[in-house]
Amino acid sequence: MKMSESRQFQRRSFVARKLEGSEFLNINDGAVMVKALANASDNQVQQSGLIDLSVAQRFGFRGLNAAQHMQACDYPVPSKPNLCDVGRNGELVLRLGETEYWVLSNPQELEQTPNYQAPVLDKCYSLFCQNSHSWLMMVGPSLAETMAKICGVDLSSSQFPVGHVCQTSVARINAVIVHHEINNKSVFSILSDSASAVYLWEALLDAMTEFNGCAMGLSAIT
Repeated sequence: MKMSESRQFQRRSFVARKLEGSEFLNINDGAVMVKALANASDNQVQQSGLIDLSVAQRFGFRGLNAAQHMQACDYPVPSKPNLCDVGRNGELVLRLGETEYWVLSNPQELEQTPNYQAPVLDKCYSLFCQNSHSWLMMVGPSLAETMAKICGVDLSSSQFPVGHVCQTSVARINAVIVHHEINNKSVFSILSDSASAVYLWEALLDAMTEFNGCAMGLSAIT
């Protein structure tokens, strides 16, 4: 179901009020922008864009038996920290430490709920990154160049290839950056403290100005 105002939904992200005037899609009772802002030109949409996926489902596990629990849930286990793998239904599986894993919904199938199962093993605990972290996605051909303005880490494809995760500072905000692909094109998913979501959203859009960047919706990746 589509609505014109995000406040009509039960759940919306901290960024939603910045996107009023757009068309939203109901994803599990949450507001996700589906079409670009009315004032975004076609040229901008074809260049660089920023998508708010913060209401999409995600969760995590931590502990000595977290990997065993992930396997029991039929999720792949990346071979070492700071790597990302893709589940059989397109979920993103991140390994953030020796014993910490996050699972993010398939960005192109947000209505499909990832398989969450509460831990039954000792030394395995749930992480509620759905509430603690926002999820923004950068698309377009100038990902590394844009991030170079607000991040001290070299995120060029030669140094930060697809399937890798970087835990660093973006615009002075601690963030997890995931390099993955959608429709065979590189994208960056950025997860950071929910309380700083609006600040980071504005910082990223400002960094994109040189590359004709703008806010975008799900239609850009589906």
